[in-house]
Amino acid sequence: MALNPQKIAAKHHNPIRNVPTNPKSSKSTQEMLFSSTNYLLLGLSVLILVIGFYIMSGSEDIDSFEKLTVAPIVVIFGFIVGIFAIFFRRKTE
Repeated sequence: MALNPQKIAAKHHNPIRNVPTNPKSSKSTQEMLFSSTNYLLLGLSVLILVIGFYIMSGSEDIDSFEKLTVAPIVVIFGFIVGIFAIFFRRKTE
């Protein structure tokens, strides 16, 4: 008595049958994770971070107001803009 695979498949649910045969075809219908606005905001945050670290750098007058107060505020603002850029999503109606 031989087993018939078609009869076994008909009796039991096979979840593998629902998988598309060509995985590249499903990528064309997927939406991009980040939009151009997200990348623009990420670039802006990197620019703000570079400016903040540039203000913080240097060897003369380590105790200046710019290096102790302004530069850390600019760097923290750059990180906040970066986090906002990652989570930003346009409203679709």
